[in-house]
Amino acid sequence: MRSTILIGLTFFVVASGAWAVDLVSYHPQIDAGIDPLAPISFKVSSN
Repeated sequence: MRSTILIGLTFFVVASGAWAVDLVSYHPQIDAGIDPLAPISFKVSSN
């Protein structure tokens, strides 16, 4: 039981650390037209 809790806690800490590093090192590529922080919108064209 104790090892299961330690494994779960270790996984949580590693995953949280990876997520934090990803947030800190994120650089949006505005030039490429990619902005994942922008609201999702869909363009519909009818011909």
